[in-house]
Amino acid sequence: MEIIFEFLFDLAFDLFFEGSVSRRIPKILRYIFRTIIISVYLALFVLMVAVGIIFIRTGSLLVGIFFIALAFGLCGGSAFAFYREYKKRKSQQ
Repeated sequence: MEIIFEFLFDLAFDLFFEGSVSRRIPKILRYIFRTIIISVYLALFVLMVAVGIIFIRTGSLLVGIFFIALAFGLCGGSAFAFYREYKKRKSQQ
C-alpha cells in the first residue's frame, strides 16, 4: 500500500513540475501547478516547525531546535533546487 501511495505522489509531483515549465500548457494552469507545489512544501515546512515548537514546549529543547533547523534547511534547499531546475528547463525550451 505504501508503494502505491509513493508512486501516486511521485507521479503527481512530476506532472505538476513538468506542467509548470511547459510552454504547451496554458499560463493559468502553469501558475496553478506552481501554486500547488509551493503549497505542499509550505505545509511540510509549517508542520516541521510546529513539531519543533511542540518539542521545545515539552522540555526537549535540543530536539525542537533540530526540527526547526531541519525545516529551514530543507525549505532553503528545496527552493534552491526548484529554482535551478526551473531555470535549466526554461532555457531548454
